[in-house]
Amino acid sequence: MKSVGGLDTVGIAIGHEAIVSRVKSELSSVLPEEQTAQLMDGLTFHENDANDVWWTSQLDFESKGDLQSRVDEFLNFVRYNEVCAEC
Repeated sequence: MKSVGGLDTVGIAIGHEAIVSRVKSELSSVLPEEQTAQLMDGLTFHENDANDVWWTSQLDFESKGDLQSRVDEFLNFVRYNEVCAEC
């Protein structure tokens, strides 16, 4: 089971359209519409692995092995991604 601090990694939106829509909706709930539109204009979203359920449920947790695999996968992505090679 996740601790309170782990609940920030429980997702709702999947895929580009849903993620952009949710970001816009959440911003609109705390900012005026004009400011939200200004912030959203020109942003590029890279959802990468968020085209599928990427989070563990509220009642699940990752084992140390699961976490290590996820960290290794991320580091390999950063290391071998052509865009990040120039970072």
